[in-house]
Amino acid sequence: MMLGLALLEVMDKEASIPGMWAAALLLGGAGLLLGRRSVLWPIVLGLLIALLGWGVRLELADPYVGPAILSEAGPWYPLHNLASTGVGFALCAAGLVRGRQGKRGRPSGRGLTGTAHTGEERR
Repeated sequence: MMLGLALLEVMDKEASIPGMWAAALLLGGAGLLLGRRSVLWPIVLGLLIALLGWGVRLELADPYVGPAILSEAGPWYPLHNLASTGVGFALCAAGLVRGRQGKRGRPSGRGLTGTAHTGEERR
């Protein structure tokens, strides 16, 4: 029985460093790209990234699980969590800014001459 408990590892149940970075870059990149469609997407995806990062921080703050995570994942694990969350959140913020600028600078369907394009060639 004791041998079975000794083989259980904490990092089997926690996010790996590449997994944290992949999730943050995937969600942040989606927030950046979808920011052109709607301002709501970067906000929702940014909140999701923040919640995922906060969940890892809560696990690290646990007095029993936190030291086990640090012993298995290394002392740089909290820094990777903070950095990946920050980068993902920054990508979503850039998508939000990009989307807001796109709303103000959206073309009105007129060319450089100020006339509407009708699809017909000019003579």
